[in-house]
Amino acid sequence: MSDFKEQTYYELLEISTSASTDEVQQAYLRAKGIYAPDSPAIYTIFSRDEAVQLNHLLDEAYQTLSHHAKRREYDLKLQTGNYTVIHDKATTADVQQAKPAVMPSLTPDDKKELARQGIGITKFGQYTIDPMVEHEMQQQQMFDGTFLKKVRIYKNINLETLCEHLKIGRHHFNAIENNDFNKLPATVFVRGYVKQMAESLGLDAQKVTDSYMRILKDVRD
Repeated sequence: MSDFKEQTYYELLEISTSASTDEVQQAYLRAKGIYAPDSPAIYTIFSRDEAVQLNHLLDEAYQTLSHHAKRREYDLKLQTGNYTVIHDKATTADVQQAKPAVMPSLTPDDKKELARQGIGITKFGQYTIDPMVEHEMQQQQMFDGTFLKKVRIYKNINLETLCEHLKIGRHHFNAIENNDFNKLPATVFVRGYVKQMAESLGLDAQKVTDSYMRILKDVRD
């Protein structure tokens, strides 16, 4: 994919022109996992600006090929030869400010297939699966703020994005993740925040909430 700026959307996603919508989704998620801008390995192949541009084009390709009307129009241009491969330029700042492509809805079988490829999925995007961290999450019994933060970072979930999604102030999440119990609000609010946070991280919400609240109770008593 070194000449990605000259490739069609099908070539970018490495799929055939007859690929189904499901195949488009899986190819997009696979490519986003491999070419994530925050992956140090990608910079052995591309410069930072090129990596950002590539991810912009992947989003562009997915948004076009997963939309039936847009795909028909795009295919017609390819077939008639009236299409020139010129993509919109995107700078690092453009992509950081732009709204990301909405993650496609996946079936359990889709998620299993992606997991076999080493890609984990959350409602916020994808992350690279680390078997050791996955095992640690399964075995964990005490869920304090430090561990919740570790899981959030591992799953590549930005704190600002999480705060916006849950409509909870960043100062509350900072206090939870830093175990800064003196800055937390009343217990009933903390329980709700931790429960929502656990659900968003794909953890057992009841187990996490009970554990965190026991820690909070010990500190406040």
